[in-house]
Amino acid sequence: ALMRTPPDPHLLAEMATLADCQRAEGYACITARREHGASSVEIPQPQFAILLQGRKQVSTAQQSLTFVPGDLFLITQRCRIDVVNIPDPASGLYLSAIVPLCSEALSAARTLGNEPLPAAGPALAQLPLDAHADTLRAWRAALARGHYTEARLALASLVVAFCRRGHGSLLLAPEPSLGERLR
Repeated sequence: ALMRTPPDPHLLAEMATLADCQRAEGYACITARREHGASSVEIPQPQFAILLQGRKQVSTAQQSLTFVPGDLFLITQRCRIDVVNIPDPASGLYLSAIVPLCSEALSAARTLGNEPLPAAGPALAQLPLDAHADTLRAWRAALARGHYTEARLALASLVVAFCRRGHGSLLLAPEPSLGERLR
């Protein structure tokens, strides 16, 4: 089994305040009091989720991953996933913050990048939240102040960091959807 260092409790607490941040537009916080799942959920764009309480099990035809608090769940491309969210047995809560990687952040990272593109990597990835603590804190602080440009800059630097870890499909131009192809 994967050996894990426990996550920084301060970082998790800071990220949990996203649930109450009035200015944090464009991302979703999902809270649940009982186990729930969904099959074949269409994820339209790259996004990441910060697991705050409980466990999350995600699978595609190619991959199956389990996330715990302190994990960052990255989806690098449009895909379909099966997901089960399981509340924490102690608190009875499941809590995650889902952050879509907006086209502005992705295109900024594309524009700024001048290194050879890394491998595309898998559609789903499990990353340590602590490895991205400084950037996540900068993003969270910018949101709290309503500084959306700085928040997008922080997301763009997260995208660059994710690409360096081998998730280059984030920098590929998005595949047009069927609706866009028919226009």
